[in-house]
Amino acid sequence: HRDLHSFPTRRSSDLVKDLGADIDTGVTKRTDFVIVGQGAGPSKLKKIEDLNLSGFKIRIIIEDDFLNMIK
Repeated sequence: HRDLHSFPTRRSSDLVKDLGADIDTGVTKRTDFVIVGQGAGPSKLKKIEDLNLSGFKIRIIIEDDFLNMIK
């Protein structure tokens, strides 16, 4: 895991769970969105791109946008 700039991974995971989300460690066909910070892993971004090209709708949420959503 790469931490978000504003939160360690554990804290951000707990926060999202408190909002009602399920957390997975990898991107799969069941993934609805991924929150990314600076330096997001290129293999994870490629996996998202490939799944989206296959008809899935995985939304990438930038950390700053996520922080604005939870305010």
